[in-house]
Amino acid sequence: MPPKKNTTKTKGSGKVAKTKKTAVPAKKPTAKSKIEDKNVQAEEIHDSLAKIFQDAQLSMAGHKKQIVLLKNLLQTAHKLDLDDEFNLSFCKMINKILPIKRTEVVGDRIVKLIAGFVNSLSAESDESENNVDEIEQDSEIETVFSKFIYTVVRHLSRGLDAKDKNVRYRVCHLLSHLMHNMTSIDDDLYKFLFSNLLTRVYDKEPPVRLKAVT
Repeated sequence: MPPKKNTTKTKGSGKVAKTKKTAVPAKKPTAKSKIEDKNVQAEEIHDSLAKIFQDAQLSMAGHKKQIVLLKNLLQTAHKLDLDDEFNLSFCKMINKILPIKRTEVVGDRIVKLIAGFVNSLSAESDESENNVDEIEQDSEIETVFSKFIYTVVRHLSRGLDAKDKNVRYRVCHLLSHLMHNMTSIDDDLYKFLFSNLLTRVYDKEPPVRLKAVT
């Protein structure tokens, strides 16, 4: 059955006059709606990160593609002013692999994914630094990378004194990889990394001691 039209009959004639619809003005976004939108976007970033980490556990064959996805996701988060949310979610993903035993290959795959991602960001930061025509872009990339790596390193350093030997092992494993996969590193951050890893040189667990010095 066809939909009825909004019509009105005029007096004294058989003609039917169409009624005009008044336009409803668009509602301006409120502070509450903006916060809700930001929360939704942050959840989407978290879910996307979870999917990438989940896929990376299965095989290293897709790591190259997953590193590209991570970089794109970081750029999207930066455009949405969600850098902190990305960094926080990334650290939450790292937490999931810290208790995994050193004999489990799943943990090694995630460590290599993170190392590859950091190496990719570090190389991109250096590349833009050498291009005098991209001074603004260089500054932006450097800021995003520095904030990300600083957050991750500070987060990991808390696990160096963990009671769980698996956590201490994975933290040393990750920090060691981060040091070796950054083409350049802030002096203060390097000193912080180095001094924190030294605390595990005398760990009671040999595998932890080994990762602290390699």
